[in-house]
Amino acid sequence: MAHRTPTGRTNPAGREAGTFGGQPFVEAATKASMAGLQNAGQIQAETLRFVTERMTKDLAMPARLATCQNIGSVLEEQWKFTATMMKDYGDEGRRMLDLLAAGARGDVKKPSAEG
Repeated sequence: MAHRTPTGRTNPAGREAGTFGGQPFVEAATKASMAGLQNAGQIQAETLRFVTERMTKDLAMPARLATCQNIGSVLEEQWKFTATMMKDYGDEGRRMLDLLAAGARGDVKKPSAEG
């Protein structure tokens, strides 16, 4: 049975105005906000981890190039670096999509002390 709200609108679910899925709206909104903040924190932590890892690899490249004795070894080092970089960015893209999908589903893990 439909319920008429104070503004005269009909709520087909028959719920009182200001409720969401049987829960008070404020409680549902707070729960969603907390999940969103936890997800944002996980995305931020993952971004920082990835940038730190990539910067370490990027900064090691000049030292590797300095050990090259000929153009062939320079090209080989550049190829290894590029292949690793492409794999790293692809893997990170998948991790980020997984985090975003988990957030959209509300399947967000609580932060742990270990990080």
